[in-house]
Amino acid sequence: MYHKADNSETMQHTIDEKLLCFQAENYYQLKRFLEAENLYLQACNLVPSRFFPKYFLMLFYINTNDDKKAISMGKEIIEMREKKRNNASIQIKQSTRFLIDSLSKIK
Repeated sequence: MYHKADNSETMQHTIDEKLLCFQAENYYQLKRFLEAENLYLQACNLVPSRFFPKYFLMLFYINTNDDKKAISMGKEIIEMREKKRNNASIQIKQSTRFLIDSLSKIK
């Protein structure tokens, strides 16, 4: 059965996604990397079409020197289709391309 999300549900997903990313960053700062990664993954899976959680997860992988996962996530971001093309998605894709290219040149 199809259920169309109303604005309050959409807003809740946005809040939840941002909260999960915020919590993940806190765990990262505490060097609790497994918990941080799991929270970033939850944020990514909450609304798979959103760019920010995936971008933050890619940055997490870069910061924890997991280049293979960072490149994989970066490619996923670059290949994502935007529901609405906006400045944020354009900037994220540009930044992702730059970061992935930099990682690829290091190897």
